[in-house]
Amino acid sequence: MEAQRANIEPDAAPTKASFKKQRRKIFQKGSKGSENTVAPPLPPRDPTATGPKPTRLSTVATKPKDEPMFSDIHMMGFPGVAPYRRANEFAITAEGFIPLCEKEYDIIAANQPYFAKSVAKSVWVYYCVMSLYARLITLKQERGDSPYEEDTFAGQILSGNHNLPAPIDAYIKALGNVIDTSALRYQLHMPVRPNETGDFGRVGRFSHWKYMSLPSPRIVSQRICEDLRITALPGIRDWNLPEDIRPAEKGAGLPTRNCLGWARAATLTNDQVDFIESTGIMEDVFPSKFRCFRYNVDLFEKISLALTKTEEKIKITPQTRKNAEGALALVCWTSIEPTVQENSPNVFYAESRNNQVITSSEIDARQVLASLMLSYRVRKDQIGNSRPYCIYSFGNYENVPDTWHDTRNTVFNYGRADRWNVTEYTAPYTDK
Repeated sequence: MEAQRANIEPDAAPTKASFKKQRRKIFQKGSKGSENTVAPPLPPRDPTATGPKPTRLSTVATKPKDEPMFSDIHMMGFPGVAPYRRANEFAITAEGFIPLCEKEYDIIAANQPYFAKSVAKSVWVYYCVMSLYARLITLKQERGDSPYEEDTFAGQILSGNHNLPAPIDAYIKALGNVIDTSALRYQLHMPVRPNETGDFGRVGRFSHWKYMSLPSPRIVSQRICEDLRITALPGIRDWNLPEDIRPAEKGAGLPTRNCLGWARAATLTNDQVDFIESTGIMEDVFPSKFRCFRYNVDLFEKISLALTKTEEKIKITPQTRKNAEGALALVCWTSIEPTVQENSPNVFYAESRNNQVITSSEIDARQVLASLMLSYRVRKDQIGNSRPYCIYSFGNYENVPDTWHDTRNTVFNYGRADRWNVTEYTAPYTDK
């Protein structure tokens, strides 16, 4: 019993000598050498290592906690949801392009008069429209759905040997795919393409909106021929579209400026006539290499050369193939102030009244201003009793058919633009 008691009794209190001995033992070096000896390096890390693997994988989903709805629900094979990968598409209404080209022509003519002495305004618009179509083709090339003829045409325009003034280049360069403020990606996809004769078919309820969304190469080239006609035989400056594409509706009247590319015939100078006719173009003849674009190589090259000579006073940039990314200004859209006033067929719809830029989300003011000036996407509306967006006059716009009115915003609403075409943020009505 005494021996057992001795085994369970606590150790005696340590003496001062034993404490020093324990202290030396604790701090004693385990190996020879300096205490600052460098530790051996760690083995190299395996780049393919994925960390420890679980030994048992769960095959049953963890039940939601604190969710009374799902306490007793049975999935019965229902898979749930998956990402929806359809591409979001949208389109532009390019009615701001022709006014921009004509204003830039006036600026060039004021700074370099010899340019306008030989290059007529109709010829200049033709040159810019060819560049616009080349840009749209590059976007199709990104999607892989551009035909060989279009690729060849765009390759000649965007060879780097031709130039454009900086403002027009900025307009064209802004056309492209967009990531909006919701981080959704949209592809610019135009539902409008010229046919083999360079137009969009006979004007009617299913095609009139095409003519006010993109300039028809056939109409743009016809404008040059009409200038030659009125110069040779002065008379009425208004002219109708070719008979095979005129509207079948009675009382349609004549085209308006909303028919992009159309304008009243202008009298040319002798130098301008010589400039045009030297390329083989006559009043009723327009030689072209790619008929759907009415591309006259000689005319395009001569305009490009004349523009190059203005670079001392006009900022110009070479035309090359650019990436497919566009500007956020394409997200904005424009509404025209519903002011009842006298309408003129020689004024563009977007130029006739004050404009208001509208967005579905808050956007940088610089993008809003660019949208105001360039009118990338314009909604057409009736104003009073008139429909001044129409491409034909129809009695001062007051007799436009309802069937035309119903399809007026086909391009504006194309694709998933409905997400943008709502009114959340607005700028004041402003004169362009």
